Amino acid sequence: CSETATFTETVTQAAAPTDTAITINAESGGVTISASSATTPKIAYNTGGSGMEYTGPFIPGDGVTVNASARDCPASTDLCSDPDTASTTVTYGTTPTVDITMDDSGQLVVTTDATTTEILYGFSAGEVTNYYSGPISGFTYGDTLYVQARSIESANVWSPWSASETFDTRGSTVSAAVTTTPNSDWTEMTFTSTGNDIEYQIHSSYDNTGVTSGWTAGTSATIRDNANGYVTSSSFHLDSAMVSVAKISTRARDCVNVNVEGSCSAWVEELNETYGTEQLKANVDDDGVTRNGNISEDLSFFCEYNRCMPITEIQWYFEIDVNELAVEGNDNNTEFENSDTFQVLRNSAGYTVSAYGNNNSGDLTVAAVDGASPTGNLGSAFGAVSTVASGTVTLPVNDQRIRWVHASARWAGSSTLLDTKYGGSNWSKGYCFTPACLAS
Repeated sequence: CSETATFTETVTQAAAPTDTAITINAESGGVTISASSATTPKIAYNTGGSGMEYTGPFIPGDGVTVNASARDCPASTDLCSDPDTASTTVTYGTTPTVDITMDDSGQLVVTTDATTTEILYGFSAGEVTNYYSGPISGFTYGDTLYVQARSIESANVWSPWSASETFDTRGSTVSAAVTTTPNSDWTEMTFTSTGNDIEYQIHSSYDNTGVTSGWTAGTSATIRDNANGYVTSSSFHLDSAMVSVAKISTRARDCVNVNVEGSCSAWVEELNETYGTEQLKANVDDDGVTRNGNISEDLSFFCEYNRCMPITEIQWYFEIDVNELAVEGNDNNTEFENSDTFQVLRNSAGYTVSAYGNNNSGDLTVAAVDGASPTGNLGSAFGAVSTVASGTVTLPVNDQRIRWVHASARWAGSSTLLDTKYGGSNWSKGYCFTPACLAS
């Protein structure tokens, strides 16, 4: 045989790629896989299922993890390289919430609830193309700002653009009427309006205190502010006078920023009301004396103003001639003593005090019965104050001569009664109510 010949064959394997990368397009969410260090790369990937050959960019969707494997398989080698891997999860940003405000200098400030964000704005719906970089100025009050935003915070793909948010740079005209609410003692009125900028004006006041000249900003006004908090004047008679407490006007407007005049709508006057004190009136035609000595006093409540401060308490006492034989004008001594003082609280027994309007909620009748004992919890000692929660009060006369009826009224919140003497035509000084007197 011939001599032996020896041949050597070397099998080579390609080097593994060192830069396998998964690139995510921030606009579209598309994924590109590359291994640029490989001469002839062969790339496979999976998104949680079976492996697939990579042929070009694809969009896996939000929250999908992409696992890639790249090898180098050049023709100059006998074996492909070992794999080089990479893995990335695709995340979409959350569409941000847009907030638009006007600062005290009149500039428009746009913010979102995301830190990594892009904001576009414009002053027409079709031209939201300007990139926001800071407060916006140079617009005309009354223009509407349109804003949209997107975010890539904690994500690698931009969120969708938000819907276009609008912002009116001038407030709308106030249309709803203002409402007023009195405090517990009727010294102050609080205004409520759909507008966010409210002013009031007190045109007049019963004691000329608190009268304003021009408009005063605020949502409440004091309409009774003298030292005692009630009406005091010797000329105010219960059966003829009601006192004008205050005539109040309010006006309101809506402002985007109350410190920026240009952002406010026109003023609308919402309220022009006269407040007064309710009247306690004696209905003389309904008063009378019967032959058995009974007398009655019929009192009603009236309001002739737009709104009245209600009377909540009425008191009476009778001035009685204890010497029934004395006649006024002669030499006989006339001795007077006062009866009990009786009061009716009007917010009892159905006589509810309403806040506004004509407050004639019914009559109160006081009957004085000759020789009778007091009814209810009235008591009988002269000088005492007895309260009865009823619209009708029966007073004892005890066969004495009633010369005058004194009535007093208390308005809501007053600390002192407005006390005025008056007598009906059927019982003036010298009139005798006792059966013995009538019989003679």
